[in-house]
Amino acid sequence: MQKALRRSDIKTAMWFAHELVEFGFRAYAFKVCQIVAAEDCSDPMTSVRVHALVENAKHASNNFHKTKEQWLNLFLAKLVIEIARAPKSWESTHLAMWVEKTRKQVMRGEIEPPEVPAYAADCHSAIGRARGAKLSGFWGEYEALTPMAEDDEFYSLVHGDDEAL
Repeated sequence: MQKALRRSDIKTAMWFAHELVEFGFRAYAFKVCQIVAAEDCSDPMTSVRVHALVENAKHASNNFHKTKEQWLNLFLAKLVIEIARAPKSWESTHLAMWVEKTRKQVMRGEIEPPEVPAYAADCHSAIGRARGAKLSGFWGEYEALTPMAEDDEFYSLVHGDDEAL
């Protein structure tokens, strides 16, 4: 099921999801959907939608007139379609693997841990306050946002722009 979801093979994924449920592995089928959404799908909202569908399936299968199997098939189909059609990326998996690998290297003394960057010592941290950081210096963080969103209609309300007022 997981490999079919990764390949956007909807019919195969649905077949094996149904088989899992049919043979008593309903919770596992839903768990696989949640794992694939988190591990393989690039849009984090896919995980949110999958979680909502899993919760809705639990609720519907216990509280409505259709049989439990009818509801499970409906929600499984929706889950499979959602995940299979979602753009895929292993970026988060690779980042998690990198940090695990790097942490092991640090623990073995092979490399030094990264330094806390100077920009992290602002008015919100004890180190920053000890260095005299003030809230006024924090506003420079706005320019550091990367990537910057298209627009911020409220920026001028905070930082002053006579035209916007």
